[in-house]
Amino acid sequence: MSETVLKLPRSEKAETLKAMSVSDLPDYRLMGVYYIQNTASEKFYVGSSQDVFARVGSHFNMLVKGEHHNVHLQRAYTKHGGDAFVWGVCEEVFDVDLLLGVEQEWIDAIGDYNICREAGSTRGVAVSEAARKKMSDRNSGSGNPMYGKKRPDIAELMKELKTGITLSEEHKQKMSESLKGSKGPWAYPEIAAKLRESLKGKNLGRKHSEETRAKISAAVSGRKASEETKEKLRVAATGRTHTQETKEALSRMKKGVPINITEADRKRRSESGATIRQRMSDEQKKEVAEKVASTKRGVPLTEEHKAKLSAATKGRPLSESHKQALRESAAKRPPLTDEQKKARAEAAKRALAARTPEEVDQWKAKISSSRRGKPLSDEHKAAIKSSQEALSPEAKAAKEAKRQATIAAKKAR
Repeated sequence: MSETVLKLPRSEKAETLKAMSVSDLPDYRLMGVYYIQNTASEKFYVGSSQDVFARVGSHFNMLVKGEHHNVHLQRAYTKHGGDAFVWGVCEEVFDVDLLLGVEQEWIDAIGDYNICREAGSTRGVAVSEAARKKMSDRNSGSGNPMYGKKRPDIAELMKELKTGITLSEEHKQKMSESLKGSKGPWAYPEIAAKLRESLKGKNLGRKHSEETRAKISAAVSGRKASEETKEKLRVAATGRTHTQETKEALSRMKKGVPINITEADRKRRSESGATIRQRMSDEQKKEVAEKVASTKRGVPLTEEHKAKLSAATKGRPLSESHKQALRESAAKRPPLTDEQKKARAEAAKRALAARTPEEVDQWKAKISSSRRGKPLSDEHKAAIKSSQEALSPEAKAAKEAKRQATIAAKKAR
């Protein structure tokens, strides 16, 4: 039988490793589980590889340099010296899919120095903040092998590989579940600030194609936010105020833009507004009302706007709470000046002149029914008396004649 030629690791420790070996090694590349033993303490380190000899040589090279990733093994090697360490093969494995399983069995049995207790995984290993900082500093900036390098060819290749790939619903669901609760880079203020700065102006002037718009519309159509999401949005927006620059930009965007929405959207907006108002405190409602009043104070309405408001409110009955609010508001107002009274009277005359006879009759009937049975205040009685005394004899006669004609018409009915 010819002498077997061992394929030992290609390193300066080859002869040492050959002398340390406790296995009858074959003359081909060996796949399996190996051990490194400290004979001074009878402790083992267990590993696996598709090329055991090369992996063991790498271990001893790092131990000699004092750079081994396993701090326990490195400290033991530094303390006891290389003569105290031997290595060998625990078990040869012929199926690569079984390699980690076999390694796990040997780790559980004799893996004294193994920090990672799960074969092929670092799960469960706690890394100190100092170690994290050290790794970060080592791989950041010029320490990163890709620092300062641009690889447009890689970007194009990745784009080509990913273009046209459609993810399954199961895949999308898994991605969604994994990202829930994660804010990504936005959770870190410094990174978020850099991202905002880099994204400024990126989409300026960019317009989506009609196809993209249709896809976005179809994706968000009918989507309803959960109560949890609504509450999160409310909390996030509470206390947030726009800058004056943003307010002016929003104002410029909305000026002259007609609001053309469907009745379904109007109803949805109304219900959404009612829900928001229910959640608001009295102080918040008062603050919002004051803000709205301050923004509209002194702004004249167009005739078109007046006509729309008139058409929208015509025939709409007021609730008792609304009526009470109007009474309280009117009681708090200062008395009208003579000029304001005159302006109101002229506006009432114009409105009455614009109505048809049928509308005038309906208006009078409503006023009559609303006032029937209600006692007049002393102030009201005095105002009526003073207005009658101010009439001329001819006006009094005409008014009396009109009253008699009204009575006769009622009797005729």
